[in-house]
Parts: sequence; structure tokens; C-alpha cells
Amino acid sequence: MVEWMKQNVFVTEGRLNRLKYFKYTLLVSLIFGMLEVVLVWLMSKITGSNDGMMLSLVYFMTSLPMFFGNAMLTVRRCHDLNMSGGFVLLYVIPLVNLLFGIYLLFAKGTVGWNKYGADPLMSGD
Repeated sequence: MVEWMKQNVFVTEGRLNRLKYFKYTLLVSLIFGMLEVVLVWLMSKITGSNDGMMLSLVYFMTSLPMFFGNAMLTVRRCHDLNMSGGFVLLYVIPLVNLLFGIYLLFAKGTVGWNKYGADPLMSGD
């Protein structure tokens, strides 16, 4: 599973079509979200407290890979739309992030080759 994540999630080269973007983003969020819940629960049982610095640290440490994984997927989705990966920064602007996310989920990617590579629907990826 770790190797699959390295090859399919934690890369920024290439393009990612709508369906794979949705599936991979959902998968990354579920995996790290469940890991986060389990680790925070375990930490609360170990420390005997439901708040504190250790719980915040566990939450932060499990959120980082989820954030970077989803950001890298978004960069590849932008590449499919023939856009720079820098557009991922639109996610930090309130309301714009919602519209941009909807656009990424529903906009049809560039047909054929673009400057970021082959069409993922034509290459069999």
C-alpha cells in the first residue's frame, strides 16, 4: 500500500483525469482520516486525557501527509486541465476554494497531449 501511494499519490508529474482524481482524493482522505481517528483515540487512552499537546501533535502529524497527498493530486489534476500546478494555491482563498474544487471535479481535461504529458484516458492510465 505504501509503494502504491508513492507511485500514484505522492507525485506531481503527469496528468490525472476526473474519476481518478475523485477516487484517489477520497481514498487518501479516508485512509489518513481513519488513521488520525485511531491514533488520537489511542493517545487519549494512553494519556487518559481528551485534550492536550500530544493529541494536537498526533492530529497534526497525520494531517500533513493527507494535506500533501491531496495537494499533489490537485497539481496533477491541474496538469490535466493544462494549468500550472500553482493553481493549487487557490485552495487557501475562502469561497474560491469551493468553486475551484467543483471545477476540478467536473471540468473535462485536455484531449490528447498537452505540455504536461499524454491524455490519461488515451494512455490507459
